Amino acid sequence: MAIGTIIQRFPELRLDRSRSNIHFRDDTALRVMKSLPVSVHT
Repeated sequence: MAIGTIIQRFPELRLDRSRSNIHFRDDTALRVMKSLPVSVHT
């Protein structure tokens, strides 16, 4: 799953392109990302 798809599917996430990091506005988004069977920190 592409990062863009993740962002579209979970609008509570936003991508900080300058640091290539995903920032979480709340803990729910963090749990969602941890539950995905993919590595988002590539």
